[in-house]
Amino acid sequence: MRQTDPAAQQLLDRLVATHQALFSFSAQVKVEAVSDKGREVATATILYQKPNKARVEVTRGSGDKVLSVCDGVNRLYAASATKKKQKAESGEKALVETLSQANLFIAPVFLLLCSRAAPVRSPLPGTVKTLGFGTPLTMDGVPVEVIAADVATKDGEARITLTIGKDDRLLRRLMVQTSYQKENFTLAETYTNIQANPRVDKKAFVVS
Repeated sequence: MRQTDPAAQQLLDRLVATHQALFSFSAQVKVEAVSDKGREVATATILYQKPNKARVEVTRGSGDKVLSVCDGVNRLYAASATKKKQKAESGEKALVETLSQANLFIAPVFLLLCSRAAPVRSPLPGTVKTLGFGTPLTMDGVPVEVIAADVATKDGEARITLTIGKDDRLLRRLMVQTSYQKENFTLAETYTNIQANPRVDKKAFVVS
């Protein structure tokens, strides 16, 4: 039986609506993966301008760097010895594909929040079994609210925790706790230096 706190669902809906209403967005992201075998970390800067321009620069714990950038017409992907330029998709699909190509995000939650091209009922993957509130915190000097969901996916069950700015309704942290083939995983995306609708330098999206 599904157990959903209506107030938590309302906050989740506001998170989706707030992100999808943005014209531009920038942030720094730290991604951590902790398992029984160890810990991996990557950092990134994200910038996008709707409908079809985006830039994401990733630095992995190994020191390897990845760049994925789209000027609205073409997209460039560069990583170590690989450099590939191709025609971009139309509309906001180009934005989502550019961010996806960097292979940074632990779950599709942020990508679903970005685009209005295909609005979704919920950014949570899988079937939601429970949805409620966690303990309020402060992150990056910002008061936040926390909602937690237990979901069933094709790979098993997981707990997904979303930390959301209390005033701006923007995502501050995504955490996924799960196990796969008897190995425990804790995966987290933390967003800092967030700017909603910043003025964007067009040079940031130059593809060369």
